[in-house]
Amino acid sequence: MAIERQKVMVGQLSLGMYVAELDRPWLETPFKLQGFMLKNKEQIIELAAMCQFVYIDIEKGIESPAVIERSSVVIKNTSAKTPHIVAPAIYSYTRYQKTSGTYHKQADFYKSAKQVKRVQSAAQKTLKAVDDCLERGEVFDEKPVKQVAGDIVRCVIDNPDVMSWLSRVHESDSFTHDHSVRSATWACVFARFLGVSRQDMAVLVQAVLLKNVGKTRLPNHLIVKNEGDLSHDETQLYQKYVSLTVALLKQVKGLDVKVVSIIQAHRENYDGSGFPNGLTGDDIPLLSIITHISSFYDLLINPRDESRQCSPSEAMRALHLSKNIQFQEDLVVDFNQALGVFPAGSIVEMNTGALAIVLEQNEQRKLRPIISVMTDSGLMPLRKAKKINLLTQARAPISEEAGGADSSLPELYIVRDIPVNECSVDLMALKKSIFSEKRSVFSMLSGS
Repeated sequence: MAIERQKVMVGQLSLGMYVAELDRPWLETPFKLQGFMLKNKEQIIELAAMCQFVYIDIEKGIESPAVIERSSVVIKNTSAKTPHIVAPAIYSYTRYQKTSGTYHKQADFYKSAKQVKRVQSAAQKTLKAVDDCLERGEVFDEKPVKQVAGDIVRCVIDNPDVMSWLSRVHESDSFTHDHSVRSATWACVFARFLGVSRQDMAVLVQAVLLKNVGKTRLPNHLIVKNEGDLSHDETQLYQKYVSLTVALLKQVKGLDVKVVSIIQAHRENYDGSGFPNGLTGDDIPLLSIITHISSFYDLLINPRDESRQCSPSEAMRALHLSKNIQFQEDLVVDFNQALGVFPAGSIVEMNTGALAIVLEQNEQRKLRPIISVMTDSGLMPLRKAKKINLLTQARAPISEEAGGADSSLPELYIVRDIPVNECSVDLMALKKSIFSEKRSVFSMLSGS
């Protein structure tokens, strides 16, 4: 028996198509079924975050008007178990044992808010003090950095969504400092998902916070440019910042040697195209890869040039395009699952046309987070924001296979996320409201 399949880019998918095959192994995705009908936009959004293209079965679903390839697949024995085939890697993967489920949320979102805000502020001040010491030609004290790293780890373990929320907002004009703190948050959230030990997480966060101190020794015109805009000669000079950072940190007494090792390799690429040593695959330490992925992601959603800003889902797609080039594929998939398509702080458009902010993830189902609806369907700001748990207080499209939802609940789901610079919602003002010292703001967001 033969079935006809079409290769289609994910951007051309529409409801009614039957997804028969992905551009990656099914086991590397959260989909439980190996083949399913597209019945709602949530499924398309999740596919777009992980795949570039898929194959659709036109005998089980509708055809696509935008076909890349058309082929016939012969099924010899439909009762036989389909073998799991993985394309051979060019380089050995970095070995790690994922122990997801090691950590669980232990603190309420709002109870964590005050502490997290203080930690973020302390991190900014600590990095500023480090730079000030370096500018004076002095060796900085590592103890405040270690303290801040421990505080970030503790906050992320207790409730990763609060730190993620704050990392979605520009806090000051100090781009390098903000980027380091945000990247440390993404790295810690990712490490938490992988089940990395607290001790290693603390070392990882110290490394991410300090990874750019060598840039203080570079000409300022190199720092303010995007890396892709540098000339060949400028790139050669810019890439020395890693070696400069390592040299500066080796002068700091008491700093864990693992911190230096992580930074030494944090710009290496899976395929050997990175710097400073052109390492490949298994030669790159896991914590260095986590540092690189987290920094790469943050620069996409919070670039120096805001006109180049990506939404979180666009950034995830860019990460997937870099798989087995800059980063090994399985870690890219894990990073996606750790943060979700819509991390806390994402601005999203609902099926009603209203805009909302993602407050917290639902661990059981990342596409059904807790949101705060900020506008009506006409994009007019609401007098009071409305907090909704999409998993328990709303239902997904009726056609969704999950089932079990109360039919009396309103049908509400996320259609897409929106870059901050393209949104009418003042995220900074909202952040100040959410993390205000006043309890009245908390009641406002709870819809009471």
